[in-house]
Amino acid sequence: MKARGDRRPLRAAALCLLGTFALLGGCAGIPNDGAVTKVAGSRVDTLPVTQYRPPGPAPNASPLQIVRGFIDAMRAFPVSSDVAAEYLTPAAAGQWTPQERTVIYDDPTTTSSGSQRVRFRARQVATLDRRGTYTPATNRLLDASHTFRVSRVNGQWRIANPTDAMLISSGFFADYYQPVSLYFYDPTSLVLVPDPIYLARGDQLATNLVRGLLAGPTPDLRSEVHTVLPASAQVDVSVPIRPDGVADVRLDTSALALSDAQRAELAAQLVWTLRQVPLVVGVRVLAGGAPLEIPGAPAVEGLTLWDSYGPPAPIPGGQLFALRRGRLVVVQGTNVTPFPGPWRGRRPDLADFDVSLTNNPVSQLAAVSADRSRVLTWSLNTGSTRPTVMLRGGHDLTDPSWDGSGALWVAEHRQPGSELVVSRIADGGPRSHRVQLGPLARTRIEAFALSPDGLRIAAVARAVNGDRPAARRVYLGVLHRAPGGRVDRLTDVHPLVNPATAFEAPTDVEWADSTTVSLLARVGAKPPEPYSVRVDGSTVESATIALARVGATTLAVSSAPDSLTYVGNDTGGLWLQEPDGLWVRVSRQPLSLPDYPRSASVPSSTPRQVTSP
Repeated sequence: MKARGDRRPLRAAALCLLGTFALLGGCAGIPNDGAVTKVAGSRVDTLPVTQYRPPGPAPNASPLQIVRGFIDAMRAFPVSSDVAAEYLTPAAAGQWTPQERTVIYDDPTTTSSGSQRVRFRARQVATLDRRGTYTPATNRLLDASHTFRVSRVNGQWRIANPTDAMLISSGFFADYYQPVSLYFYDPTSLVLVPDPIYLARGDQLATNLVRGLLAGPTPDLRSEVHTVLPASAQVDVSVPIRPDGVADVRLDTSALALSDAQRAELAAQLVWTLRQVPLVVGVRVLAGGAPLEIPGAPAVEGLTLWDSYGPPAPIPGGQLFALRRGRLVVVQGTNVTPFPGPWRGRRPDLADFDVSLTNNPVSQLAAVSADRSRVLTWSLNTGSTRPTVMLRGGHDLTDPSWDGSGALWVAEHRQPGSELVVSRIADGGPRSHRVQLGPLARTRIEAFALSPDGLRIAAVARAVNGDRPAARRVYLGVLHRAPGGRVDRLTDVHPLVNPATAFEAPTDVEWADSTTVSLLARVGAKPPEPYSVRVDGSTVESATIALARVGATTLAVSSAPDSLTYVGNDTGGLWLQEPDGLWVRVSRQPLSLPDYPRSASVPSSTPRQVTSP
């Protein structure tokens, strides 16, 4: 969203790695020649990994050596706790459940604390749950310390009270784990929604991805997404990748009970999830040992066969819209031309706007009136010049934004905070309802954006407490849909946090893809500039060439390969970032609220047709 309007995704090609745990210090960092990992339904980049088989306990090792050996044993790769268990007493080894949780730490020390105690001290960076969901430490001083007790077993020291977690350094995590996503269906079964997790690199990645699908979505998404996989489905011991690059997914006979449409949806879910695995070029689904028949699809499904199940693609062409003294203009690089518009006679003055290029059924323009009391819409390809009044009598309206279903969202500022109003044409006329915002209800929303898959929202907001608003923060939330499909409230509302980077005074936010948000903020003494952050807070990327001190407050970005990144300030200055990374002033004329058009909407019915190879 624009700050007071809509915003488009930040180009990953124009970004460099700021600090995916490299800023955390500790044992190791990301190699500086590795590619930035990008997850959007495509395969992830890989880094060379070295197998490591840690040694078991040495004879007559001291308590301090035993604890240090235990910590080192959790660096085994392929990831395993077998050697680490050798450092435990038999009773402790029998009760140890490290698979439930992984603690990522930094700045470790181990010191003796008495003859039978060893103190492990570290700063907790983040945790992974059993399925790989990353949760950053919101407090940078959070302690991951533990006092280990040791006792004699056959004359040798062994640990009696291990932590019920794997303990790994931030460097080990950066080198041996990779961000991936499990794909589940939105409530309409039209769009596959990524559920971001981390898994260990290596040969078991495909197997662990499919097992993750069988385990279902993470708790914060469980009520909003679903899977086609039957609850009783089981996968074979592994998902092998053949020499020709085909991944064989061997399910039990429960998949045979699926309808033809469900089989297609199952195939799409598996292909979107497994296309992230390096070397995989196709997927074959088997049920009960035989290929599962899927109407319209070959036995081996290519990685692009089910592309239509993804969120809308970005609009190519690099065309940008902006306001010049309240009038809509088109920006192409440094060229600025008036937008002819669907109106007749004098062009109206606008306070905010959003352009949607959709197939459901027409392209549309939404605008907030100059006095911010009404929301007007025009159809751009029907020849009609008469606007539809979607909302009237509003107070300080801002941020109009189309979603993939053709509904229009707008922010309204009222005391003591903000509201989000959703309007759509129904029963012959506009109908509106308000979304319950939970913790955001008592904030002033200064920018917001809907994710491409329509499941999440990102917002820049500041809490309102009397006459002294708090500092701005970036918040994320999940859109909850009532049984009829209407969004009625936000759930899982929380600030966007990165363990190593403090974003100060953010002013704008948009989605780079369904798992990454782009925001405009300050970091340390640097002036405001664009950043790209994974929704779980695990990675941060910044522009290769820093933006000058121009007082940037608005951001326009798109993931289309031919698009540019634009930033604007409150006095009408607009700058673009050229392909070589340099920032250039677009025009000396005042231009505000730069905005890329929204992508085409998703199909309105199922089952979907497969995409031709």
